[in-house]
Amino acid sequence: MSFNPITLPSLAEIPARYVIQSRESFTRPLAKALLDNGLIEAGDIVRVPTSEGALCADVLSRYWAEITRDLSMFDWQLRIGQNQYSRSWNGDLSTEDGKAFVFIHTTGGPVSCGTISIGGAMKYLEGLQRGFGQTILSALYDVLGMLPLVCTTRDTIGIGQHVYWQGYGNEKDAIEELTACYDCTEKELLDQHEFVSRKEMFGPMPQWAAHPKRRLPRRMIDRVSGYDHFANTVVQAMDELWTVLTFCGPFPELSSPDLYADLLDFTLIVRWDEHDSTGRIIDDYMHFACEGDYIEAASVSTLDLSDLSISKWLQGILATAKLARAAERVLDLLGSNEYEEQRSLVRVFA
Repeated sequence: MSFNPITLPSLAEIPARYVIQSRESFTRPLAKALLDNGLIEAGDIVRVPTSEGALCADVLSRYWAEITRDLSMFDWQLRIGQNQYSRSWNGDLSTEDGKAFVFIHTTGGPVSCGTISIGGAMKYLEGLQRGFGQTILSALYDVLGMLPLVCTTRDTIGIGQHVYWQGYGNEKDAIEELTACYDCTEKELLDQHEFVSRKEMFGPMPQWAAHPKRRLPRRMIDRVSGYDHFANTVVQAMDELWTVLTFCGPFPELSSPDLYADLLDFTLIVRWDEHDSTGRIIDDYMHFACEGDYIEAASVSTLDLSDLSISKWLQGILATAKLARAAERVLDLLGSNEYEEQRSLVRVFA
């Protein structure tokens, strides 16, 4: 079965027509959308593709490889379809005709991403001037929040409060709520119900790292970093990050809060150190989240196949990838031991 062919520009040794084989298949409107968006190039059809699906996969893979080429920390894989492919979804997550879901997920599925520990560098920067380290961290986290899901120390504590403390922000209120819920005393709660204390949740991490604030103005940031090579290098990397944020947008919205389901994947885990509670908290959260509605992805977007949404989204996600690469340069520094080398030099010359 075939339908009216799509006529392409006449080029030497290239087929003048490409016939889409099936009207019912999702790949038919997707292939047409890719063609209408100018994403299918002459080279894609020099050798007639085996199917519309193969054509779409080749085209999208080429663009995705270009977008993610420079990323070394973040694990971004692309999936596109009419539904979210989760057997644990109890609601209706199917698109209307002519629309598609676009997902970014990790290679090996939820929590298969890499991790980086930043506690040592952050303590060093905070030690230079109170508020310096957390000002840097707060600005960095604002940017990481624009990317496909990244689990930061702020997110880890928020997840822990949700899972262990009924959503309360402090241990006292959580204990009061849980003793009322279980109709028990505080001692019984702590002895019999495996209550997770603040010390267990935060571990060695200072409280400001869970909720960093911008404490210092720019003039103080410049003054402090002017006397320390490592701090100056970090500030320069943050300036580069802010330049990308200012001039490379717009950036697409990736959170899709209207889906009413948890996104159950992280493209990177930023933890305080290797001995904190991040692993336990995330593992318990995964078990908790799997009892409800969830989507195995770090981001999801809905695109219209009847207009230029796909090319606009790819352009936006390319800008997001530039932002992610600039964030990686900051994280590279915070996860390195350069601050230890700086400290050793100070000791030698002292």
